[in-house]
Amino acid sequence: MIPMSGARKEYVEHPRYGTAPRLTGLDADMDSMEVHLHYRLCAFTKPLLEAFRRGGWWIPQPRDDGPRLIPGTAIAADLTRQSAATVPVTHYFDEERRCLDCRRWFLFFAEEQRFWYEELRFPIEADCVRCHPCRRVERERQRTKQEYDDLMTLAEPTPDEMARMAFARILLVEAGRFHARQLEHVRAFLRRHPDHEQSAALRSRMEQSV
Repeated sequence: MIPMSGARKEYVEHPRYGTAPRLTGLDADMDSMEVHLHYRLCAFTKPLLEAFRRGGWWIPQPRDDGPRLIPGTAIAADLTRQSAATVPVTHYFDEERRCLDCRRWFLFFAEEQRFWYEELRFPIEADCVRCHPCRRVERERQRTKQEYDDLMTLAEPTPDEMARMAFARILLVEAGRFHARQLEHVRAFLRRHPDHEQSAALRSRMEQSV
């Protein structure tokens, strides 16, 4: 029932933590009711599993491509530093994961989890589904979408602001956030402003996108 990994050979590199599991020599006692791992692992203590069975409760099953903990990489959590949770996490493990976007294998490191949940105080429910490079790309997409939303609130945008909006539309179409129909707005801008200083760059990007 405990989804474990023997650690794969190649993982996407994390700029701070590297590409290999960070062994601590610590594991969690799965015979203890005092041990709770993150629900995403579908890893439960033996007493808790027995309580599930006695109560007839449904027990979540790990997915084939779901997270797998790597033995010997545990870090004990400081529960006083976590945000309030129904079931606090007592131990963080390096977890082998498959990126939602690029589908490469990466590690969600125990030290990274401790930083998320105890320093940044993310809620325990917050999950890491992308490798570090894809997270950077996703943050850039979110910034682009926010810029687009802000520009859309302008009653009378200037040509420069319309050009920025056109670039944002192209990027969001490329990212799959917008339908390709949005490119018609870019073409309309180019027809109205054929000599704008950004028009050549917009045309070039359009050619790459279609």
